[in-house]
Amino acid sequence: MFDDDFRIKDIVLLKHLSASIRRNNKNDRQRRMFMFKRTIVTTIALSLLGSTCASAAAIPASQQESSISKAEQFESYLPREEAPEVQATLDPSWFNLRDWISLQNRSDERAPEGTLARVVTCLLTRDTGALERPSDANLPAFTLDKYLTENGKKAKSKLEQFDVSSPWLYTLHVEKIEKPKDQRRTYRLKGTSRTSQVGGIYPVEIAVSLVKSSNGRWLADDFDVFEVDLPQAIHSKDFFDIAVPGDWSVIKDNLPVPVLSFKKGEKDVGGLQPLNFLPVNTVENLYPNHSEVAEMLNKYPGEDRDLYWVLLKRTPPAAAQSHEVNYERHYYFLDREHHIAYDLNFDAGAVDSVTAWQVVNSFRLCPPNKN
Repeated sequence: MFDDDFRIKDIVLLKHLSASIRRNNKNDRQRRMFMFKRTIVTTIALSLLGSTCASAAAIPASQQESSISKAEQFESYLPREEAPEVQATLDPSWFNLRDWISLQNRSDERAPEGTLARVVTCLLTRDTGALERPSDANLPAFTLDKYLTENGKKAKSKLEQFDVSSPWLYTLHVEKIEKPKDQRRTYRLKGTSRTSQVGGIYPVEIAVSLVKSSNGRWLADDFDVFEVDLPQAIHSKDFFDIAVPGDWSVIKDNLPVPVLSFKKGEKDVGGLQPLNFLPVNTVENLYPNHSEVAEMLNKYPGEDRDLYWVLLKRTPPAAAQSHEVNYERHYYFLDREHHIAYDLNFDAGAVDSVTAWQVVNSFRLCPPNKN
């Protein structure tokens, strides 16, 4: 009796097991069919995508548009005076050249700003041929000539002061654009040249005039180089040397250690103050009253000078009943031997970081002559 019951149960279990296997096999077939269909669809899609890419790649270069196609769009990409925040170890001329090359790469060389970018890049890389060379068939052609009219090839001799090893053209940016005629426009450029000497940074102004040729291409037709104020070199015997922009006024107080105040027009833009710096002091002890750190204190990484810099937020004292907030860049040169810290500071709203670093890099300590 018990054996019959077990056999009946076994038969029932076998039937359930067989049905389960059939269901699983059916599900496996469905999954395999789905995967097969998905593979076919993916293959077809990739094939279509590949043919589309191949078709796009086959478009002739003459029919392809640059990523900046209209003159109105170009002008927003022109390198302007706004300078990036740079560290002491980074060269601002690199950022400037990068901006011009970026515009060159993204623009149509037939358009005015595209031509300007190529002309300026040639200037910054001394690829002009402005200085007359001895006639030699083996000399390579200069890239600038590709973007000049016949008159422009004659006028490029005005640029010969920038075709020398020193001073070299350092930075250029667009100051303004003049469009007296539809077929002509002039770009007024300002920038700097420099030498390897202390404080050897000089302002530069150049005008580049472009004309539209009969085939619709813009070419450089004339150049002008303007006389500008040179930086002021300031020497304080036994203490320091420094150079500041030529359009700044410098007020010097002949105290035991000289104090300088900088003005641009009627606006105070900074100064240089000597501060006591004892061995027990830290740089943080040098911060002026009513100030807080806006950007953390940094230390110059080189060994040629003991320099720290910080951006401070200045607020007026409560008694002043004013809510005006100013930001100042402070650069502290430490003369530990003579227990002096020189606080070279600038109004961050009036002096950009590149100009500030140009002044900072011109500063040199001149310790008293012990002989």
